Amino acid sequence: SCSKIHDIETAKRFARTIIDLGTILGIHIECAVSRADQPIGKAIGPILEARECISVLENGQGDPDLMEKACGMAGILLEMTGEKDGYGKAYDILKSGRAHRKFLEIVEAQNGDPKVKSSDLIPGSFVKDVHAKRSGLVQFIDNAGMVAIAKGAGCPDDIGAGIELLCKRGDRVEKGDTLFRIYAENQGKLDRAIESARSRRPMEVQERPVEPSGDMMIERIPSKEMLDLIRFTRK
Repeated sequence: SCSKIHDIETAKRFARTIIDLGTILGIHIECAVSRADQPIGKAIGPILEARECISVLENGQGDPDLMEKACGMAGILLEMTGEKDGYGKAYDILKSGRAHRKFLEIVEAQNGDPKVKSSDLIPGSFVKDVHAKRSGLVQFIDNAGMVAIAKGAGCPDDIGAGIELLCKRGDRVEKGDTLFRIYAENQGKLDRAIESARSRRPMEVQERPVEPSGDMMIERIPSKEMLDLIRFTRK
C-alpha cells in the first residue's frame, strides 16, 4: 500500500500507526518512507505506466528512481523472509531476467497474453509535446500539476491517456526541447489537458544549479538494525 504525505515526520508517525495496528491484529508490518518530489519513473497513466514497468522487466534497466524504489521495496519483503541483502537480491533477480519470466507466468495464470511486450501497449493517438521555453536545468516537477493535466487528458478512466516525461529534475534541456508529452484518446480531452498545462507551472527550467535529491528510499521503519536486534534477543 502507498500513501502520499507532504513531510517526513508526518510520514513516520503514519508508518508507526500502521505498524501498531498490525501488532494489535497480529500482523508483522514494515514501512518505508520514500521521496515524492517528482513522479517515480517517466510515465503517468495506465498504459504508459504499464509499458514502462514491462520495459524495465524486459531490459533489466530503466529510470533510476523507478529501479531504486522497486528494488528497495522488493528488498524489504525479501529481508522479511530472512534474506540478508534484500536490495542486492532483488536487483540481481531483475537484471537476470527472472523477474520478467515470473511476471509473464503471473500474466498467463490470470488468462492474459504470456507473450505480451512493452511495445504492444499503445497510448492514445492524440498527442501534444510541451517544449522548454528556455535552456537550463529542470528545477522541479510539480506532481499535483502533472496529475491534474493527466486527468484533463482522461486519466485514469481512459487507459491510453497520460503523460510521458522526457526529462527529470536536474536534467539539462535546451530551448525547444520536449519536456513532456501528453496523450489522449480524443481531441477534446487533449485540448482540455493542454489548457490545464498552460494554466499551471508543472515543470520549471532555470539556468541555476539544482541540489541533488538524495536516495529514493529515505527511511525504513523499523530500521534493519532494530529488526536484527529484535531477532537476536529472541534467540
